[in-house]
Amino acid sequence: MRPQLPGTGIIHKGDPIGAKFLSDISARADLAASMVGINGVAVRVERGRIVVSGERGLQMPSEPGAFIRVINTGTTDLGVYAAVGLGDNFYTNRPRSLTSRILEVHEPEAYDAGSFAITLEAIKQDNAGLAWFSGVCLARLVRQFNGPLLGRADSIAGEQALRASINGPVRILWEETTDPDGGALDPEEEHLAVIHWDGRGDTYMDWHNSGGASVDHGCPVVSSGGTGISTSRLGMTRPSTDGAFFCMVNVGGTVAAGDNGKVITGIGPIMARLNGATSAMRSCGTLASTPATFCADSLFWRTLAYLGQNVASEYWAIIQRDTTPTLLKATSDVVADAIDCEVATEDEVLSGVTLNLPVPWEA
Repeated sequence: MRPQLPGTGIIHKGDPIGAKFLSDISARADLAASMVGINGVAVRVERGRIVVSGERGLQMPSEPGAFIRVINTGTTDLGVYAAVGLGDNFYTNRPRSLTSRILEVHEPEAYDAGSFAITLEAIKQDNAGLAWFSGVCLARLVRQFNGPLLGRADSIAGEQALRASINGPVRILWEETTDPDGGALDPEEEHLAVIHWDGRGDTYMDWHNSGGASVDHGCPVVSSGGTGISTSRLGMTRPSTDGAFFCMVNVGGTVAAGDNGKVITGIGPIMARLNGATSAMRSCGTLASTPATFCADSLFWRTLAYLGQNVASEYWAIIQRDTTPTLLKATSDVVADAIDCEVATEDEVLSGVTLNLPVPWEA
């Protein structure tokens, strides 16, 4: 049975008001007056909103982020300043004409990348609360790699903290760099950040994994052919050949066979996973083995910056589509396996050159 939402009914003059209703109002008032964050950061109202860290305070005359009422219809309790995915429906426990509707939210799935909200308060399963969806607000954040290069953030499936990236709909304005004891934060340690939905134009597209294998976060996907559409989304699979001519990058988390996810389109830059260490400006491309990551010294992409290994021992880089066709020396079987080809250097005599152009999708 759906929960009864406090404050969604209409109160008329003379209606009896019970203790539970007054308790709900008191709880809401307490929340508005005082919110407690993590890692020693507190937020309270005192002639406007004041953010306090230790003995230092910054007064803000009004809340800079826009928020909406939401209800947690997922299977997991949501914490404060947590990233949440947006549901397909509005929840209402009465006919639409008699009550305002409320947006459903849940812990992020892979298909929520690029479109999420941030909770203003902890929201238990089947309970209502408030969430930011625009402007400037506090959020929980984790990093795979330290440094200002990854200055944006996006949601990740199964995680309530945003993950720092080169892509994402929000910009990181500020973040904690030390823990409460003054020690340096580990890259994957959760901490507070101030984020801003700045309207940057990364283009996300929904895709359906119509293949028989899962695709990890940051790995390539290619069209499954046919009409290119599956369940009203892009029908895509992981590459079955090395050096696929055209691919996109899966973002937002691992997408199992038959599930839905998000890809970022365009030429980049995009944060992607590789099969091993590389260096800046080296060519790279798709790899068909398991897991089907990008591969150094393959075709049609180029490494802008090699980030290194994260705490899970995965290799990551910032890559961009190489818009200049790569000229290859003729070998015994150029088209069959691009990774075995030698890339011709600028000072070589390019006699007997073969241009490798594999099919643009996997049949």
